[in-house]
Amino acid sequence: MDSGRVVEIGKLFFERGPALGMKYSEDYFAAAIEAGRLRSADPRIAAMHFRGLLESEVYEPWLLNILHELPPDLIHDVVDHAVDVFMRAYGPNGN
Repeated sequence: MDSGRVVEIGKLFFERGPALGMKYSEDYFAAAIEAGRLRSADPRIAAMHFRGLLESEVYEPWLLNILHELPPDLIHDVVDHAVDVFMRAYGPNGN
């Protein structure tokens, strides 16, 4: 397989997976901003920040094979922490 083909497969995977999910999040945040549930901000950046917050506690340990599973209580805590920080930054009153 030539390197050009590998690049194209990676691009296709990204466009049909992570980029699509990010677009859904961006659209959701754009609607929340428009409705006044979030402060005025770039919805694409807000979506990237939220994704980063969700990944921040588990991504690196998972990648380095330190974290082997994601039990429901861990998922709950990670989401709770991410939403708390996100709303402090993007909430209509910073809370």
